[in-house]
Amino acid sequence: MHFIGLLALILPITVSYNLTFTIISVLPAILVSSAVLWLMVQTTFNVYRLLFCSIFLVVGISNMHFLAMTALELSAKVYYQPLLYLLSVVIAFCRVRLKYNVSSGLMVNAKL
Repeated sequence: MHFIGLLALILPITVSYNLTFTIISVLPAILVSSAVLWLMVQTTFNVYRLLFCSIFLVVGISNMHFLAMTALELSAKVYYQPLLYLLSVVIAFCRVRLKYNVSSGLMVNAKL
């Protein structure tokens, strides 16, 4: 979805995308999401699995985003601010944990 939005963005500079990096950037998201979905539906469900899945998903999705950003080929200088990068990962982790807490509560209620 973000990639389609970037394709629609019109900038005053030439922007293109490296096809190899674009394709590679999708792999972490697919692999990690598949693994997390498989882990979450196993019969033994506990807080440690929830924490592991949260961390694993955040790492995978963060890798996807930043690999996709390396696919950008433009005539401007791109740099990362480490603190903002870390903040984005922490926010993603909090959002994933909140989502899993809500959905795991729904799963427990559905099993009753």
